[in-house]
Amino acid sequence: PPVSHRGVAGVDERLAAIVDGCLQRDPDQRLPNAQVVLDLLEHRDAARAKRPLIVLGFLGPIMFLLAMVWIAFSVGRDVMEQAQRSLVDRALAGDAVSAELLADSIDQELRSRRSVLEELAHHPELPRLIALAVQETEGLDQKDAARKLLELHVRAESQLQSGNPGDDPYAVLMGWKAEAEERMTASQRTLDQSWFVTDASGRQIFRHPFQNATTIGDDFHWRDYFHGLGRELPVSTDPSDVSPRREPGVSLAFRSLATGQYMVAISVPVWNADHSKVIGVLARTIHLDDLLNYWERSIRGDGPTAAASDRFIALAEVRPAATSSGHDRVQLLDHPWLNAENLQPFITDDEHVSENTLDGLFAELELRPEDVTRLLDRRQTASFHDPVGNPEFQGYDEHFAGEWLAAAAPVSPGADPNWLAIVQERKDTALDPVNDLRRTFQFTGLWAGAVFSLLLIVLWYLINRAS
Repeated sequence: PPVSHRGVAGVDERLAAIVDGCLQRDPDQRLPNAQVVLDLLEHRDAARAKRPLIVLGFLGPIMFLLAMVWIAFSVGRDVMEQAQRSLVDRALAGDAVSAELLADSIDQELRSRRSVLEELAHHPELPRLIALAVQETEGLDQKDAARKLLELHVRAESQLQSGNPGDDPYAVLMGWKAEAEERMTASQRTLDQSWFVTDASGRQIFRHPFQNATTIGDDFHWRDYFHGLGRELPVSTDPSDVSPRREPGVSLAFRSLATGQYMVAISVPVWNADHSKVIGVLARTIHLDDLLNYWERSIRGDGPTAAASDRFIALAEVRPAATSSGHDRVQLLDHPWLNAENLQPFITDDEHVSENTLDGLFAELELRPEDVTRLLDRRQTASFHDPVGNPEFQGYDEHFAGEWLAAAAPVSPGADPNWLAIVQERKDTALDPVNDLRRTFQFTGLWAGAVFSLLLIVLWYLINRAS
């Protein structure tokens, strides 16, 4: 049987089958007559005429699908980017407002605590307390003087507990502190770490609570809360060269010797009777972590702990540059990571802090000038990187790694201390609605592609049968 005709270009299967049918040797398999051949040729021509329709019916929907995919991808990407920008802008605006409210609240809280001290500083019991301490310790060395001052505390505490404080100024001041704490507890405000009084030389003559206190009788003339110079003096500074502050104020943040956390002192001068000389300083201290505790709960809610929260607050302090040509240093003072538990490895024993270790640790928690500019400018949407999430940080915590959205506002602008209240939230959490929408689009697209493929197969089958 001839086979060359199947290799001729343009000869299709139907025509080859007709030729083979005409050339069959077996009469029973051969096409019986010319009419059958004509009928088969007509069927072949009809099938050839329908071939473009079949191709169009198959390729048309595919081309339409590709066009729709391209349009959906281009438009969807633009929509996602626009939605993401809108969410970031809205989140940053919300963080900026929260930061401003937080800064105002901190300022009001500090003013409120200071006003209580200012009122008490004018009471005649305070000059009596200072005079009593000076009288009882006159001529004693520092160790014996500290023991005598502690005896005054114990006696006053005993009188206060008996309900008969009498005219003991120590007991009176303890009673004032107890009343202030009752009012603060009723309003759900955080209590102070301590109240204390120093004499005109900076010696601490009163502290409450005094139990387990090792600072009674020590000199703190070098502390900013005593002299109000806006800096800490060397401990070796001669007390006679330092004068007590003459104006109320908030001290520079200083580290607790017990926990390593930053705390702050609100202090006011105590004047003599004719207001001609400052005879001492009345102060109250509080950990910054405790100061921010109330607003921390309102920012992150009652769900996760601060360390695991995706939205939290922090506090930084702007410190002048060492040289006129340098940038101001912005030191992170309070942060969810800066709790007593995380700082414990950097404390050498139960009572003393390894200053060198902590100095190095906190030096790594300074914010860069460009970060501060970004924090204060709500129009900038660049991502913020938490220094605790820096892999090179000694106390690196992966929870704080990655991109964050943050905004800051100054606390009492132009006044001391120069603090920045910071509200920070994880960027991917803020963008969850966009990510959910993107996943919905992807899921819907996959289903649409599957349904379209099924319909295409059915359509191709029907056209093929019809042809």
